[in-house]
Amino acid sequence: MFFFALTEIKSDSDRQLIDSIYRAYRNMMFYQASLVLGNDTETEDVLTECWIALCKHVSTLRELQERSSEDLRRYLSRSVKNTALNYVKAKGRKPEVLLAQYDERLRALRGREYTASGRDSREKTEEIKNLFRALPIAHSEILQMKYTDRMDDKQIATHFGLQKDSVRAYVSAARRKAREVLQEMRRERYE
Repeated sequence: MFFFALTEIKSDSDRQLIDSIYRAYRNMMFYQASLVLGNDTETEDVLTECWIALCKHVSTLRELQERSSEDLRRYLSRSVKNTALNYVKAKGRKPEVLLAQYDERLRALRGREYTASGRDSREKTEEIKNLFRALPIAHSEILQMKYTDRMDDKQIATHFGLQKDSVRAYVSAARRKAREVLQEMRRERYE
């Protein structure tokens, strides 16, 4: 399937770009998908699906590659992770995401936003972990992109296939949902 998608690309330079990115990042993407799926066969299927989708966004890949390899890596990582999560959702299963992904987010958040130490800090960290788990996937992803990864509206729009002007509304909706979920979690904890 991926080979077929690659043959549909008309420009030789675009095909070479996709091929070079594929060779450089395939293992990282396989690892990211396998964290969610835990199954090599499904992981290969998801990778194929993800690369077919990425072939439609050659200009975005080129722009990210020219900007920085870290931006490109983050974009590919998030793309394959979202493809895997959508796959799991379509199958009606819960994702088997390892807590390490959440711990990485939390370390970044804690370093910038929380200065409390000891037990208080651990409680807040646990609360954020639970918040990310409780939020719908799209909301947690858009909040991570905006505040942890510090992506601008254009980058977020490109990732989700949205208009740049609508990103602010999606971020606001995600923040509202996060507040609601957090208030509910706190209410349950103190009841």
